Amino acid sequence: MKREFLINITMENAQCIATVCNEIKSQFDVYIDIKYGRQIIDGSSVLGVYSLVNHLAIVCPVTDDEEVLRVIFDKFVPLGAFN
Repeated sequence: MKREFLINITMENAQCIATVCNEIKSQFDVYIDIKYGRQIIDGSSVLGVYSLVNHLAIVCPVTDDEEVLRVIFDKFVPLGAFN
């Protein structure tokens, strides 16, 4: 079961989003994609995340582990993520 959630990417949280994605990647070996329209970028790419500033995007963790998904969502909530 895949979980996706929305996040509003702003100038203030773009760097934090990329940093959190890098932390998750190193801690759980899980990649996080961010989708906007037909664009899919790697969440750990700072330049990629900044290209989506002022857009509402979909965060897509590439895992089926429910515990990891919960941890990922908990890390993104302070950055403005919601279901």
